[in-house]
Amino acid sequence: MSKAKSFYANAIINRIFDFLLQAMINVWSTGEETSRVLSFLSIIRLVRLRQEDLLEKTLKVFTDRYCNAEFYGS
Repeated sequence: MSKAKSFYANAIINRIFDFLLQAMINVWSTGEETSRVLSFLSIIRLVRLRQEDLLEKTLKVFTDRYCNAEFYGS
């Protein structure tokens, strides 16, 4: 595979992972208990697959959502 194809393949994979991560975080932050647990386990699996790309972003989003929920009492 050439460098250009590899670059575009990685870019597409990163966008797919970002989309899935955002969807799972939305379910985690708004769903009921069962869906929250399943989405959390899915988030863990996604982050473990692409740890170097997603770990920092995921931790930031989790802390932002958790701190906002605590602040606003939801």
